[in-house]
Amino acid sequence: MPIPAEVRALRKKLGLTQATVAKSAGVSQPLIARIENGTVDPRCSTYGAVLDALNRAERKGVMLK
Repeated sequence: MPIPAEVRALRKKLGLTQATVAKSAGVSQPLIARIENGTVDPRCSTYGAVLDALNRAERKGVMLK
């Protein structure tokens, strides 16, 4: 499982905002921020949803940068 800094790095590499990832994962933007900062220990299902959202974006070639 990626560490918080890796989640942030992948999101930024894909050119996604926290809000976009949150919407795709079905969670709030502040929760994405807290996950990336390492200030929250999310449930496995929540973390999985965030990673799935990032992986879907990567497969679609979202690369905005």
